[in-house]
Formats: sequence, C-alpha cells, structure tokens
Amino acid sequence: TENNAVTGAWERVDPIGTIAQPEDDTTPAGVTAWITQQSTSAGEASGTNDVDTGSVTLISPAIDVSGLSNVRVSYQRWFSNTTSGAAGGQAGSDAFRIEVSSNNGATWTAAETIGPGLFDDINNQSGWRRGTFTLAGAGVQPTAQMRVRFIAEDLGAGTSVEAAIDDFEVT
Repeated sequence: TENNAVTGAWERVDPIGTIAQPEDDTTPAGVTAWITQQSTSAGEASGTNDVDTGSVTLISPAIDVSGLSNVRVSYQRWFSNTTSGAAGGQAGSDAFRIEVSSNNGATWTAAETIGPGLFDDINNQSGWRRGTFTLAGAGVQPTAQMRVRFIAEDLGAGTSVEAAIDDFEVT
C-alpha cells in the first residue's frame, strides 16, 4: 500500500459498518475485505476514519498473465463519497480510481474511474458494486508483471470518502 492521506489507510479486516463503510465482505464463506481504515465501533460517524487530505493506494502483487488472451480482472468494490465531512465539503467531488500496469508498476493505465459525480449517482453511494475490465479493453498487453492498483482519494474540500475491495480475481 501507499498512503499520503492523514487517515484512511487500507487494511484487511472484518469490517465494522458505518453509513459510509460496509458491515460485511462479499465472499459467501469469508469475512474479511480490504477497506479504508477500520471503524472502531458499529455506527461510528462516517468521517471519523475516512480518507482525509490525500490518497491511499492498494497495489496487487505482480501477476503473471504472459501468453494469455482475453485476460479479465474483476472485483467487488465499495466507494462512498455522498456525505460531507466535518469541514462541510462538496459530496461527490472525489474519485476512486482503478489502474493496471504491465511493467510492474513503472507506468499505469486507467481501467475504471468512479466519481467525481452527482450525489444521486449510484456509483458514488455506499454499497458493493461489481467492477470488471479486460486488459485488451484497457489497452494493456498481458505480461509476467501485471499489477492492479486501487486509489481512494479525498483531494477536495472535506468530504467523507470510504472504499473497499473484495473478491479480486484475474481470469
């Protein structure tokens, strides 16, 4: 992981839910997910441990997909950016970016971007959503050094930003 935010670092835990963060993972037999900073108690205020004043990045290990075709990356993602933080910011003003690299992270290509967006955009509201992309669709060649990164950011004025990733698969 890489972090330059004040709070909200990625951690793999059994989530404690808030209005902006999941209570459960999405795996039928599992309980853990990657989330942006664990709440300390159920029902905690959404801005207590959210991503603040910067970005937090979760990076996969290198994955060997060399010689394969029709490579698909899929995951369950959670992104909440619909509530204003203590500073009274503008809901929906931040983004959650998913990027892919074919050269072990030397360069990155955008695969999916959620936000910035309107308050009523379902992608900016709390809840698990399936994300998927193909390497070909992202314009990336399959190599032995493919990596995927997930970047949750609070770069605007005081919004409450929470993100989570579960059931990451490469097929």
